[in-house]
Amino acid sequence: MNKRINNDQNIKNLKKREILRILIIIFSLLTIIFALGNLFYNVNLLFALFCFIVTVIFNKIREKTVIVKKDNLKEIRQEIKKNKKKFKKIN
Repeated sequence: MNKRINNDQNIKNLKKREILRILIIIFSLLTIIFALGNLFYNVNLLFALFCFIVTVIFNKIREKTVIVKKDNLKEIRQEIKKNKKKFKKIN
């Protein structure tokens, strides 16, 4: 991805990913609880299916959230410096 994001956006995206991770864990546990409830306590299986679908959706959203790691930022900055030097030599 060639999207350019600033530090503030990167922090917001990291927070969003953490919230989504927590929601994924909660809905995964609910899926297990409802599935076991269906086996032992005659709970409707649709609850487990709904929780599973929500878990998958949250996971897809989390995967699409763009973050730039510090290592990548260092590499990008070095590449920019190299390109600036090349450009100065040409001019």
